[in-house]
Amino acid sequence: MKTYTERLGYFLDWCERSGIKHFDQLTGGDDLLPYVSFLRQRKTTRDTLFEPRYVYNIFQTCNTFLRANSILFAGEILGQLDSEEKEVKPYKPHELKALFQAADDEEQLWMSYFLNTGCREQEVANAEYCDLLDDVNVVWVRSKLDRGFKLKGKRWQNQGRKLPVPTALMEKLRDRMIAQAAKPSDLIFPNTIGGVEGHFLRKLQTIAERAGVVEPELHRFRKSYADTLADEGLPVPTIMKRLGHCSLDMAVDPTGDRAPFGHCHPKQEGHCAIKPLLPFCAEKSEPVTLKAADGPCCGEGDQESRFVEG
Repeated sequence: MKTYTERLGYFLDWCERSGIKHFDQLTGGDDLLPYVSFLRQRKTTRDTLFEPRYVYNIFQTCNTFLRANSILFAGEILGQLDSEEKEVKPYKPHELKALFQAADDEEQLWMSYFLNTGCREQEVANAEYCDLLDDVNVVWVRSKLDRGFKLKGKRWQNQGRKLPVPTALMEKLRDRMIAQAAKPSDLIFPNTIGGVEGHFLRKLQTIAERAGVVEPELHRFRKSYADTLADEGLPVPTIMKRLGHCSLDMAVDPTGDRAPFGHCHPKQEGHCAIKPLLPFCAEKSEPVTLKAADGPCCGEGDQESRFVEG
């Protein structure tokens, strides 16, 4: 909901600047072309122009809003916009090392969480302490309907997915919960007022600036996680489940060529970014043994992976 409101805000801002107060002032697709130009001229907080994919996503939200009000012509423009995906590259070992060295303890912890789970930003932002199955070193990624958060993919929205994590990371998260006297329903990484954190990327960019790392992206942690699983021989269906994808096409390109949405492909060389080379504990996750009531872990019984921990 927060993302929808933010994206729709651009449209409302443009309408106000353009003197548009009623829907009947929009009579065709040509009336929305100036809005596309408006988005393409907008700049981020880092003084860079919006990327084509971001413009597409914002206009897509506008199209959804207009369709709900029986205005259908925006879809024609949406189909013509450039929605190309920028290739996401995993972090190289020296980049990870620099990021972790430039981060404080709290920053190292949430970066380690991203890196060791491969979770999406909103999955991390909505993670609660009750999602930590610390007796088996598993993180349960699931929807939070009371917070208005649903996992991507209908397959995962009800049951979620369970991910094995290294013991040391789980211990740090458990110790943090005790030190903060947190309740099971509390967010693990809240913002300053206890709500859902919405600025992980901004925080990462600040760390990257200190570290001298270019093109910092949260999704690169996810890419590093996926490539490591592939490099260590986990089956593609297991990688797919751990990433929360509903189709193999989203997780892997079996031809060896990078797909726009692909995270990894078999036998990819030189992209194993998560290695035990940083000045932090790195270990192999213990075998996961879940109680029958807990349900299966994604990839339970498969070869486990090494992870870097902050």
